[in-house]
Amino acid sequence: MKTRCLLALLLSSLALPAFAEYANAVAAVKAAAEFNAKKQYDEAIAAYETAISLAPTERQRLDYICYRADVQIRKGKRAEAIADLFARVKGEGHEAKLRLLGKVLTLAKPDKNLADQMRRANAELAVLHGETFAAAADAAVKQRNALACASCYDAIGDATNALACYHALLAITNGTPETRFAAYNAESELLRKHKRIPESLLAASNALAAATADTASNNLGTAWNSLGEALYALKRRDEAIEAFLKGCENAPPPRPFAKNGGEAIVAVIRAGRYDDARALCARLRAIPDIQGDALLRSYELEARMLNAKQSRNPETPALFERLAEDTNFLARVDVAAFARMAVPLIRAAAGNDPAFSFYEKFLDAPGKYKLDNKQRGNILGAYAEIVTRAFDSARMKKAVKMGSQKPLKLLGFLDEMEAFPIPEEQIKIPNDLDDFGFDPNRKVVHAKDFGWNPTNATECLQKAIDSDASTVIVDDMGSPWYIWRVNITKEKGSNKKILFKKGVVVLSAPEHRDPNRPGFYRHNMFQMSGPTNLVIMGEGDPAKHDTYIGKYRSRKE
Repeated sequence: MKTRCLLALLLSSLALPAFAEYANAVAAVKAAAEFNAKKQYDEAIAAYETAISLAPTERQRLDYICYRADVQIRKGKRAEAIADLFARVKGEGHEAKLRLLGKVLTLAKPDKNLADQMRRANAELAVLHGETFAAAADAAVKQRNALACASCYDAIGDATNALACYHALLAITNGTPETRFAAYNAESELLRKHKRIPESLLAASNALAAATADTASNNLGTAWNSLGEALYALKRRDEAIEAFLKGCENAPPPRPFAKNGGEAIVAVIRAGRYDDARALCARLRAIPDIQGDALLRSYELEARMLNAKQSRNPETPALFERLAEDTNFLARVDVAAFARMAVPLIRAAAGNDPAFSFYEKFLDAPGKYKLDNKQRGNILGAYAEIVTRAFDSARMKKAVKMGSQKPLKLLGFLDEMEAFPIPEEQIKIPNDLDDFGFDPNRKVVHAKDFGWNPTNATECLQKAIDSDASTVIVDDMGSPWYIWRVNITKEKGSNKKILFKKGVVVLSAPEHRDPNRPGFYRHNMFQMSGPTNLVIMGEGDPAKHDTYIGKYRSRKE
């Protein structure tokens, strides 16, 4: 008896209780982390609740509240986590409210269904930042809160109050240059978003002046790009390109090139200014420490210029062949991205064979081009896709040998097609289910027995087809079979005969324009999803419409 008690005591001491009392907050947090690692989320949440009550400082208490919310997210309870944070905000002080509402924004942002919660959090944060701005004596604090307040108003679509916040910030003369620049830049972006482009250009010019004056900052690249965006929106493309190039030159390495900078160069190409476009591409490449994506973009633009200049331009494949052997270039870019960018341009200039061969250059020598598994997989996927679309069976087989499954289905069809044509006397057209080797009389059912409804028989007919019957008979009920879409699937509709008796009329039940509900007007009456050995027959004379299936009786309907 004594041994049994000792054993029970030992076993109980080895198990960590699910809901325990802890000596202090540190012990509770440690236990919560262990529960979380084991995916025991309810226990972890309870442990964090204890840690919150035992936290020795305000900062730690808020940390534990946020950690608790993170566990709820892992549990799949995002909405509940946000609701809990909102509930806690009500009893908190000013700084705690800022912290918890900021956490709400972080948690709600990934889920579009939580847009209302995002809006609510931003609205409450705007009020809090406004109160801090009004109460603060320090200029830098006032600036930060005005900027944050503007961001919140912008997030809820209140451009008027957002601009008022920026103007209040810019009226502070003794604040930090960094925050002043951020205000001008954000103001320019907001005005551009609201189609107030001339005002956006002025704000971008002010941002550039602020960045130029603040020699200690690293904002010149951002300022030039902001100016470029405003000029691009005004369709002053040449000036925009100049600003985007300066934005790239003044950005910290690796230096990116703005997306709309490339689009502006495309406009130069479309205008037939080919020499100007080539010079701009060369100028972009000459910028030191340029980002790999920007370098690729420069060659893409040059190839587009060559293709626009001359149809079937041999310079395009020659350009990319040269780059494929340039080790310095390859070391600076993602080789898979380079191959995928180049092939469509080579194909446009020289046709399929040179384009496919360009992919094969990399696939045949992955070691030479230092491709990792992901890069090789990306190139192989693109290669398989393009050769499949071209119905190139030899290259499809090559892609399969390299590990791609993409061409297999089409290759099977092509192999079947090679067996045709065959003599006419060998062609057998099935007349009934037994021609496929199945007995149509194994089990016969009448669709009406599955719940005939004279106003909408969709469910009735669907259940009959989904049954295990070999033959489904649709009888003439004296009035039409009104249906919405009936699905005939591979699993439930194969090896089956559907017989519409003489006199049957199948019409559409009343439809609507909501694509998310049954009865959408663009849905088919019968949706086939891969059934095999399916026989659909109608009794009577087709010329006399003894059996009729159609959405409407006539065009007038």
